[in-house]
Amino acid sequence: MRRALDKLIFSDPPDSESRNHDIQQLGTRLMEMCWNEGWSCVISEGTAYWKETIAAEGGWVNPTFDPDKSQVDETNSASVVIRDQAGDFVACNGFRLFLTDSFKLVLSSGGLFYGPSMRLLKGLPVILPPDFRDLSGKVGYSGGTLISTRHRGRRLGLLVTRLVRLIGEQAYTVDHHVGNIFQNQPNLPPPRHPYHFARCTICMPYMRIPDRHEDRLIFLLDSLRAEFLAQVRRDLGNLVGEGNKTLDDLALLVA
Repeated sequence: MRRALDKLIFSDPPDSESRNHDIQQLGTRLMEMCWNEGWSCVISEGTAYWKETIAAEGGWVNPTFDPDKSQVDETNSASVVIRDQAGDFVACNGFRLFLTDSFKLVLSSGGLFYGPSMRLLKGLPVILPPDFRDLSGKVGYSGGTLISTRHRGRRLGLLVTRLVRLIGEQAYTVDHHVGNIFQNQPNLPPPRHPYHFARCTICMPYMRIPDRHEDRLIFLLDSLRAEFLAQVRRDLGNLVGEGNKTLDDLALLVA
């Protein structure tokens, strides 16, 4: 049974040892945009509800968030699912925590997508640049984004991505926030700040796993915790100063 975390993470009075007031304020502000649209915003421990939702919508069940294929449960993962007043799907996203000495090894071993019992026999190629500083410690990976075709073009991918990163900070105090994107336009450079991460770095020439084969370049997105917290402060200042608590406010979020 899923447990809603929205009140726990974003609405309770901040605790000086484990809660960040800016995180709570921004999370509540983002959820208010949904509530004022007449939508529900369910934040759950674990990714079982995310899997149920995205599978029902015909989206790709990324195995990194699949409890049957990776080591994800209520202690190291969470999800966001938004629905309209009729209960119809609007958007979703997932989050999971990696505790690692080398995120590069997580990538090359196939550990990003599968737990030890299903690890790939042949690792994935990694082509991170020579000056890439490997990530270690608590790494919060977000992804599994799906937006209803009826609501695309409203920055909802940014909304749910930001929400799950807020969860990563508030519930796990991660050292790094990361994600991946595919190269959709081969003749153009990758976007500078996709989903408002600080960096976008080429990491794999392709991805071939049992669930999905992609011959496009894959990029690693990342932000340090300090960079994310600074972004949160800027976001909150803009939303409080200029926002009206509607989805139009998503244009005020900063890279």
